[in-house]
Amino acid sequence: MIIEVLLFAAARELTGRDAVEVEVATPKQHRDKGASISSSGEGETAGTENVTCVLVSGISQALMQEYPELQSLLPSCRFAVDCEYVGSDARVPPGAEVALIPPVSGG
Repeated sequence: MIIEVLLFAAARELTGRDAVEVEVATPKQHRDKGASISSSGEGETAGTENVTCVLVSGISQALMQEYPELQSLLPSCRFAVDCEYVGSDARVPPGAEVALIPPVSGG
């Protein structure tokens, strides 16, 4: 899945771009609402929607590989998906807005 990641502050300065696209491998299927991954479709509950998602951790890894200039910054960054901060295990559905937020200071 191709994910566009919006960049801010130091991440924008390091890459010279406002946004980048990364390709992130997806599991064959994820069951919605935190259920386990299923590749065969067996044992699924009737009425459960399958949504192809990627994990934030996968996006972070793809950013490190495709944009090595971000490697030192990424461990201290946060990700936001659809304007909400999320952890590395959060799922990102197709079409979601993903932003990389570096630490900021001000006064």
